Amino acid sequence: MNTTIDADGRVTLPEAILRRMNLTAGSKLEVRTEDNHIRLTVPCDQPMLTDQEGILVFRGEGQTDLDIAEFINRRRREHTDDE
Repeated sequence: MNTTIDADGRVTLPEAILRRMNLTAGSKLEVRTEDNHIRLTVPCDQPMLTDQEGILVFRGEGQTDLDIAEFINRRRREHTDDE
């Protein structure tokens, strides 16, 4: 994905990245340079779970082989079977 720097030095992140990383206006990012790269990361001191309209949302990227959608669907089926 590409983006540009505006006259004030601001960079607009693509909406797909904002959604994927659960970033909203006011989210803090760490900025580092590495060789000829600029790296933006979500600081570790920010909570990994945030409440968005009553739903807990994980911020960041998990390192798991778990298929989250399948896990949720299985739990829903188990809950339905119990009723």
